[in-house]
Amino acid sequence: MGFTLNNTDAWTAKFDFHPESVGTNVGNPWTGHTLLALTAGTEEPFNDCGGNIACSGFPTGTQDGLMVVYLANNPSDGDVFFQIRAKDGATEIASATIIANALNVTYYPLLERTSPTDVELSVFSDAARTLHVAGSPVSLVIPNTITGLTTVQHGNIVRGNFQRELTGYIDNLCIGITPQIEPCEIPNLNDYFTQMVDLEDCFQYSFTNLAVGNGALCFEWFVDGVSVSTSANAVFDYTFPEKGKYLVCLTVSCCDDPETFATYCEKVKVKKKCKKQGNGHFNQKSNTSNEEITNFDVTCYPNPSNGVFKVTGTASMEISSVVVTNSMGALIYQRPVTNPTNSLEISLGNVSKGIYLVTITSVFGDR
Repeated sequence: MGFTLNNTDAWTAKFDFHPESVGTNVGNPWTGHTLLALTAGTEEPFNDCGGNIACSGFPTGTQDGLMVVYLANNPSDGDVFFQIRAKDGATEIASATIIANALNVTYYPLLERTSPTDVELSVFSDAARTLHVAGSPVSLVIPNTITGLTTVQHGNIVRGNFQRELTGYIDNLCIGITPQIEPCEIPNLNDYFTQMVDLEDCFQYSFTNLAVGNGALCFEWFVDGVSVSTSANAVFDYTFPEKGKYLVCLTVSCCDDPETFATYCEKVKVKKKCKKQGNGHFNQKSNTSNEEITNFDVTCYPNPSNGVFKVTGTASMEISSVVVTNSMGALIYQRPVTNPTNSLEISLGNVSKGIYLVTITSVFGDR
């Protein structure tokens, strides 16, 4: 190609495809060809036969690649379809299919890498690429290790039988590269946000988000497990309904990959009277305010976790119980501690991915 497509590059590859005839097997159409292959080398996209048509068994190749293929489900149903195939070394994965049985018509495919882990195939019936055929588009989640694509290939047999035949033409191939995709990276959650009290209404707090990460980040604020804002603004204002203790959490996720996220929480104790302005870090008690901001200096790690994590407090802290609830307030885990300690390992078992709130009580009744 004269250039390399890496996993951080956003690109599109479009071409015109006009199938005229396909082979047959047990009375049904049969094709199995690579219309477009973007590969990390010059080997066959799907095998290591090296172009030898007599190659026995079509052994699997090991080079990275992203392919648009034109195949048939024969003898099961005889449908002819477009599909994405991806190769990460010897591992091969495939997308859903776009059925396209009509011959002697022109299709207008568009393959697009939208993120390091996502590729999408659209097939249009018009040259302006505004009218999708039925079933278009399809997408495929791919390993971000598919990278270093340097070669364009057309027309290769996917693998298998010689009855796989195709007559037609490919025209107007165009590959366009846009600026690099910035991989999403969740920042360190230590000292994640700050707060200060609004003097006009002592129930109102202003939280400042200090998150700095790579890529497109999405933010969501929770108060006692209830989502109260999805603002991406640096400052989030919230008015508490009454005095009491509240758990305020900020969840940061990758906008394109919501399952990559992290959550930071702090406990706020709101009193009714407020004579002086308090400000400072959210997990410290203000020296100039009657508003209290409490923190047990407890660490939960790792966060996110696979359901097994540790809670660790200061050396003088004694944990008497641990309760875990989901975002709806339902009890997930409860553990009274018969021998109070400052460090515990918690295993939630087989729980679904999501946001969970951990409430830790000390021997003094504080939470």
